[in-house]
Amino acid sequence: MNKVAVEVKGRRIPSTQYKDTIITKGKITKGYNLIDEDWKVYYVFVFTDKVLYTQLKENTSWKVKLTGTFGIEHFMIPVAELKELSEEKQ
Repeated sequence: MNKVAVEVKGRRIPSTQYKDTIITKGKITKGYNLIDEDWKVYYVFVFTDKVLYTQLKENTSWKVKLTGTFGIEHFMIPVAELKELSEEKQ
């Protein structure tokens, strides 16, 4: 059986506004836990101009930064590394 987990993140900006998009460390940690249980894990970012995605893999490595009012750890995902989601069948 194929097990797939998808986290969808809405963005109120175009994909070109910043070089990185962020996601909390907890969501990435959960993704790694799912990979350990043989799941495929994807993160989808819905920007105002396009929808981009990435697959989390065991060897994925992104910078971590403390951000926000409470200094929560976030992974910095380079927008240039994201793939565009299309309606074409893969």
